[in-house]
Amino acid sequence: MNPAHLLASLDTTREVLGSYPGDADAMRAIQTLIDAAEAAKADLAQSMEAGQTYRDEGCSTLKAWLRRDLHLDDREASSLIRRGTAMRRLPAVAEHARRGTIRPGHVDVFDYGMRQIGDAFADDEVTTGFVQLATGSEPAQLRATVRELRDVVVPDALDEAYLRGLDRQDIAITKVGDHGYAITGFVSMVLGAKIATLLEAAGDPRPVPGDGESTDHEAPDDDRSPSQRRMDRLETWVDAALEHGLPTDRGIRPHVSVIVDADQLASLKDPERGHLTSPAELVGFGPIGRTALAEIVCNSDLTPFLMDTKYSVLDVGRTQRTAPRRMRRAIETRQGCMCANPGCKNRVRHIHHVTFFSQGGVTSVDNMVGLCASCHRLVHAGLIVIDPTTLEFSRPDRPPQPDNRSNTWLTRRRASRALRQALAAGASLAA
Repeated sequence: MNPAHLLASLDTTREVLGSYPGDADAMRAIQTLIDAAEAAKADLAQSMEAGQTYRDEGCSTLKAWLRRDLHLDDREASSLIRRGTAMRRLPAVAEHARRGTIRPGHVDVFDYGMRQIGDAFADDEVTTGFVQLATGSEPAQLRATVRELRDVVVPDALDEAYLRGLDRQDIAITKVGDHGYAITGFVSMVLGAKIATLLEAAGDPRPVPGDGESTDHEAPDDDRSPSQRRMDRLETWVDAALEHGLPTDRGIRPHVSVIVDADQLASLKDPERGHLTSPAELVGFGPIGRTALAEIVCNSDLTPFLMDTKYSVLDVGRTQRTAPRRMRRAIETRQGCMCANPGCKNRVRHIHHVTFFSQGGVTSVDNMVGLCASCHRLVHAGLIVIDPTTLEFSRPDRPPQPDNRSNTWLTRRRASRALRQALAAGASLAA
């Protein structure tokens, strides 16, 4: 390609982007262009590596050329080379990367999966499920899903990480000048999840004493910041402990959620039942091993859900408007306890009928989504539309965005099954 023609095309592109009628449209177009350009760089890096054309440029390695001519540091250069390799080995990933429909960070996750899991990760069914997830989610969400599959292959690594965390546990409180105290330390995944659950609940607005709860579970008269509310609640808990003594085993159990397959739960008694099953997931933390799972199950209530099916025994039709507790937990589990609106990371506060109950909608898992209070208001204001069939979110004047948080659970389980089949097939060939 003639460099002058390329530069002229880029100048034209810049002018076109500057004439977009809306900032949001321009931002989307620019991001797609940048991501597609990064994929082109990865392709060119692969081409230079294969033809060793960097030697004609006076460099002994491609990484040296990238450092010298593109001024990339070692980490950036290594990532670009690995990205090109992943695109070469995974054509479906390469196709979406070149169109700019997935980001360089997503391709890095696919490279991570290839290195951590091996050739079984390149199975078409596995790759297809993850590409679908990547097109509508951020790289961090995709990485968490791939890590779960890695933990299927190497389940003992989770137990080892948990035990290492127990050895590191410590907490210290140090006086800092005349200002107060600094609390530092490290706690295990189980204790950390409990503390995080309490602090998050403490940050919610509280009704003014005597006024009662408002209908949407908010307290508009509580104008404290979330940090102020957390600190006030923490002080209340400490005062209660000092006044009434430390809590006993008969106290209220923290509402920490753990998602676990039936086979993995059964493996606590029979380890063979849990062979190559998806590990349990501690909501808010990630996958955990059998050792941590056994500790949590020892003092927990179990609520079973049948997730991989279209119909649910939890549905109550039109016999009641509000979602029963078990249905609410099922919906929250489906979404990882986060608001279903793509891009929102707030916790679920309200369970919303997609087809309104007043318009004939039923109280069922398939007709309800979990929303935070802000997104719930946007839905009722008509600024967000939810498709009643696909549960995809959109603006009235925009195409729908897939709600990948609601299908992440099924994507993981289906990809996990495909991965197990690929691993089993590989073992058979080796035998």
